[in-house]
Amino acid sequence: MLASSIACPAIALRFVEALLQAGRPATALAVQRARCAGGSSSSGGSSSLNEAEVLLRVQLGCDLLAEAFCDLRRHCNQVCVCLVDSGRFAEYCRSS
Repeated sequence: MLASSIACPAIALRFVEALLQAGRPATALAVQRARCAGGSSSSGGSSSLNEAEVLLRVQLGCDLLAEAFCDLRRHCNQVCVCLVDSGRFAEYCRSS
């Protein structure tokens, strides 16, 4: 498992996606966790919708349903907080 042994926070998300597409979800998970090890989030909190989607696919590929649910819920809560803080929550609710 060379990929996970060289993984670090500087590895691009696209590398994790490529591992997942190659049918290596366990390696993708190890690389994703190494990417997030240097960040402020302990369990790999995502900063973008694309990153959240990739993390969700990786976790589901590894049969980590509970972890995937918790991380997705955390991401959705962060989005709501950002919308409320920016004053765009009411606008978002009207457009939905």
